[in-house]
Amino acid sequence: FKGITGFFDFFKSDEDFFNRGIEKLESGEHGAAIEDFTKAIELNYQNVYAYFVRGCILDEQHNYAGAISDYTKTIQLDPSYVDAYRNRGNIYVAKNDYSKAIADYTQVIKLAPGNADIYLIRGSAYSELKNYKEAIADFTQVIKTKPNDVNLYFQRGYARAQVKNYKGAIADFTQVIKLSPNEAV
Repeated sequence: FKGITGFFDFFKSDEDFFNRGIEKLESGEHGAAIEDFTKAIELNYQNVYAYFVRGCILDEQHNYAGAISDYTKTIQLDPSYVDAYRNRGNIYVAKNDYSKAIADYTQVIKLAPGNADIYLIRGSAYSELKNYKEAIADFTQVIKTKPNDVNLYFQRGYARAQVKNYKGAIADFTQVIKLSPNEAV
């Protein structure tokens, strides 16, 4: 039957392969899904969704080079594709490439400024690079929307201590104790 299936595949469009890839993905057939997304891309090299979803599968499989390539192609085809920037930034964090992660998260913030979690992730990346002033600004932004998040005050307090803003650090650590008195270290 494979020959017959291959024969019928000849008449399918990129959209048909994409949709079949989604079905295979949903049924857990990741390898077959990648094949269908690849075929969709071969038929239409501008199929932004096929690149993105294939990138997600590759990302999940820890094929970071392939995922970065697909997310990059997604962004080239659609520079406003927020999730491609976010996912690629997450891979860069996993690879300890914080500068590239920050660049991608900055794009996410430009395209979707209301996402507080991106400020937190970018702030953490800034901290990894010891860019504490930028980290403090990002943590402060998140605290505006999540004023009861103990972790945010702890991270900002640490960053403030690193830039010798001890008064600010003490205020943040005091807030940590107020919000979580039984778990404060």
